[in-house]
Amino acid sequence: MLALRSVLVIDGLDDAGLAAAPTSAADAIAIDLASPTVHADRARARTQAQRRLRAIAEAGRPVFVRVADQRSGETASDLDAVIGEHLTAIVLSGAAIPQDVRDADVAIRKREMRLSLTPGRVRLIPEIDSAEGLSHLRRMLDTVDRHAAVALNIDGLREDLRLG
Repeated sequence: MLALRSVLVIDGLDDAGLAAAPTSAADAIAIDLASPTVHADRARARTQAQRRLRAIAEAGRPVFVRVADQRSGETASDLDAVIGEHLTAIVLSGAAIPQDVRDADVAIRKREMRLSLTPGRVRLIPEIDSAEGLSHLRRMLDTVDRHAAVALNIDGLREDLRLG
């Protein structure tokens, strides 16, 4: 994958934004299934993400999906909704310890195998939003081989570090 200059993040419930995504000038599109607005209507957000993934990918844009963190109990359902041939990467929100990344890797691999996708095809981007996550980052990266990048959640880090 080439270096990306811009990633357009679209809330999973923003159907108009998702519909317009294939014509965006952004280098990649990230569909956010972990945003606070999605919590009240996860099923609809997942359905919209499923519907829009293919069109975005066919427009030549890498498609990332930001999924709920491992502690939410929603990660598996998010992955079930979006893993497929048109998905480029999963952004794992709230990655704090190496086990979070390991669990996501296993869950993605199971779905790749079930769908007869090449193992490792779907990349993994751990999103760090805490000092704990930063302190474990090196070990997270050493844990699995499907990393595409690391995302820093600046708002989460600011809150965790009490920077106001």
